Amino acid sequence: MTERQVLRIRHLEIALRTGQRILNGVELGIQPGRILGVIGESGAGKSMIGSAIADTLPRGLGISGGRSNLTV
Repeated sequence: MTERQVLRIRHLEIALRTGQRILNGVELGIQPGRILGVIGESGAGKSMIGSAIADTLPRGLGISGGRSNLTV
C-alpha cells in the first residue's frame, strides 16, 4: 500500500511566456513527517520548483504543464 503524500508533483514544466521551457518533467512526492532535499548545480532549477509550489514564479514565467496536489 502506498502511503498518502502531502505534496505530489507530476510532469511539472515551467516556461517563459514566449514558450521556451525552463524546466521539463519534474516529479516529486513528500509523505507526512518526511523531509525532501533538492540538490543540484547552480542554475539547475531548484528555486524555480519552490517558486512554482508557492505560486510565486517571477514575472514572465509560468507553469506550462503538469500538475501538483498539495494536502494540508
